[in-house]
Amino acid sequence: MSTTLDHSDLSELFGIEFAASAAVAEVEAGDVFCSKCHGRGKFVGYTGRTVGNCFACNGTGLNRTACVGTKEGDCPKCAGSGQWGPGRPCFGCNGTGKFEEKVAADMSVDAIEAAFASAQSNGIKSPKLRLETFVFSRAAATGRNAGSLYVKQHGVYIGKVTDGKFHPAQVCDDPTRDRVIAAAADPHAAAKAYGARTGSCSCCGRELTNGESIELGIGPICRDKFGWVTGEELGTAGPVPGTQSATQQGATQ
Repeated sequence: MSTTLDHSDLSELFGIEFAASAAVAEVEAGDVFCSKCHGRGKFVGYTGRTVGNCFACNGTGLNRTACVGTKEGDCPKCAGSGQWGPGRPCFGCNGTGKFEEKVAADMSVDAIEAAFASAQSNGIKSPKLRLETFVFSRAAATGRNAGSLYVKQHGVYIGKVTDGKFHPAQVCDDPTRDRVIAAAADPHAAAKAYGARTGSCSCCGRELTNGESIELGIGPICRDKFGWVTGEELGTAGPVPGTQSATQQGATQ
């Protein structure tokens, strides 16, 4: 079974003005329904209570991509309109209506993965690094991105590190991508620079207060746990982690 929709139908349904060329003459009825809410247009919680409009179809119950014809380069989330709903820019293309496939950068950033692995093996359950203007953190161990590192800037997700490569999100422009790669390729240097700039440890976020921490730009306990103490530095790196003096120093790093 198929149905005919023109651009005025689409504009009325989605509350967004579509060009006449955007209409699809025929679509299969089964493809029209939103796969998230199964055509109901409502988001139903686990208890069976209706919470609100479906976030995927904006309450229309329809699959926008199936209804609206898209050209090559159009954002598949908003079908090239640049809007997720009336007055709401599309999160997939940041309101541009265009889609540019982001590919993983060629430069290896496995150094930051090694740092996170060292931190977890040294007892930090949820390691986090603040480098440049970014925050790196581990993805949930049970999710589809298990093993990856999420990267956020000012609370906004801008990509992930997987298998030694940075995979930028649509909102991550090229200059930002390059800064992420530079920081992740040498996280120890980036951590020291962060400490010198902010006065806080990039690993734990605590204020750097004692002389050694300020000089290093990073708390010595965190530096050891993230695997950034070289053989030459072992003799002057301060108390050994796990001892009483190390515990006392960590509280004031």
